[in-house]
Amino acid sequence: MRIFNGFPPDRVEKVFICYDNDAAGRKANQETLKQARQYFRKSTKITVVPFTPGYTTGADLSDLLDADPSLLTKWCESGQLVLYF
Repeated sequence: MRIFNGFPPDRVEKVFICYDNDAAGRKANQETLKQARQYFRKSTKITVVPFTPGYTTGADLSDLLDADPSLLTKWCESGQLVLYF
């Protein structure tokens, strides 16, 4: 749970997880999802951000934001957390 240290588990409402669009990134997404579920309270909404078809292997969060800059605004509303690794 070390990656979440510093975030009060009882005050975070939403967590977004997004590693690169490749095998290692998908594995990291699943491991981080597992850790987030253990660390945050049950009512915290935890989302692994999916890469839709059309993104190249290795695409990352910056590619998603380049394609739709409004995502950052949506994610950063009060009570939300974006994890970027």
